[in-house]
Order: sequence, then structure tokens, then C-alpha cells
Amino acid sequence: FFFNVAMVYLDTYLTFQPMPILLHWSQALLSQATSRAEAEGGAYHSAMHSQALTAELEGRLGDAVELHQLAYSFRPESALYATALAKARQAMAGFGANVPGGQRGPVKRERALDAALYARVDDAVEMAPDRYGCSSPLLQPLRVLRRILRGRSDAASLLAVHLNPLPPVRSMPPEEKVVSDPVSEVYMDGGMSGVILSNSAPDLQPYQGVIRSPNVSMAVMDAAPDAAHVARMLQDLLAPRLEAVGGGRTLDFLRVDNVSNSCEIMEVLLNSTASGRPSVVAKLVVLSVNPSVPPPVRSRVRNKPSRYEGQWGCSLAEASSLMERAGYVLVQLDYADAMFVLSAHASVIQNLPPNAFSAHQIGYANRP
Repeated sequence: FFFNVAMVYLDTYLTFQPMPILLHWSQALLSQATSRAEAEGGAYHSAMHSQALTAELEGRLGDAVELHQLAYSFRPESALYATALAKARQAMAGFGANVPGGQRGPVKRERALDAALYARVDDAVEMAPDRYGCSSPLLQPLRVLRRILRGRSDAASLLAVHLNPLPPVRSMPPEEKVVSDPVSEVYMDGGMSGVILSNSAPDLQPYQGVIRSPNVSMAVMDAAPDAAHVARMLQDLLAPRLEAVGGGRTLDFLRVDNVSNSCEIMEVLLNSTASGRPSVVAKLVVLSVNPSVPPPVRSRVRNKPSRYEGQWGCSLAEASSLMERAGYVLVQLDYADAMFVLSAHASVIQNLPPNAFSAHQIGYANRP
């Protein structure tokens, strides 16, 4: 919880409003996160690394080097931590070897993008608006879909499914303009047909006003969707569409969003025996996970009123294990969205992360 809120303050500082108080709040919350982890006998190295970054932004290079060194000592295999430590030491040396820890200096750093960290298509990293309306180097689903279909147009079904999508992100009043709508663009810009299911009728309304194609079905499911019920409902809506495209083709895109049982839903969709209906297989899948549970921890926790803060949903390691068994490859983590591609199409993406831990580091713990 403390880490998540700290990252919100840090992201706000870097993206929208560089107010010093935001860095102060972020630093305080990250310190609380590491202290609590230490009290329980653990080491929250991601929080230590983030503390080091806030120290750098505040010009406290001595503190930054110490914190980077501490995070690296717990994860010496992390190339990200090693690079950050080397850069902090270099900045320290340039400012003056005798600067004591905690001293503020007139340090102004440009945040250069390290393109080598990110997965890409057509061997290029592009900055594009993400689902939060921020400019991001992480891959957006429609870009990956277009590349997959360009290479295998004969296998395209042009069918997409969104389960429980969040409403579009809007700017602050009075403008309230849409700044991010990754759902509508799949059907409108991407030319897809398919199904959108939501457990909230108000959340569907923005899409009903924009996506007017008769080839896109929208329906409301239960407020607390049971995995088997969702799978049956989706499979019944999809059956005539899949039959119409013929040739045994699969979905092109599936997104399971904003639910605490995303792994259970995927497990039923992928397992025809469990659902009593044909399996639902998609070339590209985006799955909602709980990013506050870092790899290699595997967990599944359904939403409960009595749950501890931060304990919900499916962890990235658990989702990766499930999807790998079904023939998928992890592409990236973008905050809470884990992207997987069917292994038959993985070759269209370059620089895939070597493991779930690296994806978590790039897309959440140290997300730009």
C-alpha cells in the first residue's frame, strides 16, 4: 500500500506537476514501506531503488548512492539496479568526491530513455499514450495486434473481447476530454468486431456512445463475476462470430480487466473440459494482475471485505505460470496490465523480457 501510493506521487511529480512536496511525500512513504518490510524480516529492494531515485531528483547524491547500493546488494542479478548504481556513482564523482551523504547539490538531471530495456515491434521503441493518458515507451496492444496481423493476415479473425474494461480516462473539469481510450481504438481504428462485457452498466455507457458498429456486442454481467459464468456467457456470445469467420480461427485479442479473479477466468476460458465449451484462445492477451506482489511470489486472492490492503487478484508470477502452460510468452507488464502473446506469434516482438522479475522491474517497480 505505502509503495503504491508513493509511486502515484512520484509519477505525478514526473508527469504532471514537479512540486517538491510530492517528492517529499513519496520519499516518506517509500521509507515506511522499507521499514515495515525490515520489521518483518524482509527487504523491499524495489522500494529502496525508488527511494534512491527520489533522492537523485532532490539532489541528495550521497543518499542515492547508498540506497542504490543497498537495493543492488539484495538483487545483484538485476541489470537495472547495477546500471542505476553505476550512473549514481558517476554523477557523484562529477559533482565532487567529497560530498557528504544527504547534502543537496545543484543537480539537474535529464531523464534519458533507455530503449534497450523495452520490448518492441519492427525493432523500434515508440512513445505513445498509455491507458492512463501518459506518454510511455511500453507497447500498446493495437500496435502489437497490427504487427501480428500484418504477418499472418490469412489467420486473422478480426475478433476482440474486452472483459470489464475501465471507462476512458478524461482530463480534469471543465474540459473533461478523453485522453485515453484503449478499448474503443481496437474496434474503431483497428477495425475489429467482438464482445465487450462489463459488471457495471455505467462503465459501458461511454463505449455505447462511441462504438456504434452492429458487429460489437455489449452486455452486463454479474457485479461479482464467477469465472465459470463469465466464460459461459462469453463463449455463447462468441460462438456465432467464430463460426462466421470459419477456418478454425482464434480470437485476435482478449483483455481481462479490473477483476480480482482474472487467473480463474483465463483458466476456464483456456480449458474446454472445465467449461464444457470450446476453448477461447487469443493471439494477444492482456491480463489484469496485482503488481504489488512481485515475482517470484505466486498468489491468487479473491476480493474479500476483510482482506489485507494490497492482497487481491492474481500476481504476475502466477499469471505467467498459467499462461506459459497454455503456450503464451510474457511480453511486458504495464503497471497492472500483463501482456502475453501466443508463442506462434512471439517472433514479431523483439527484446522480450528474460523473466517475470525483469518485466516487473521495468513495467511497475521502476516504471517511467
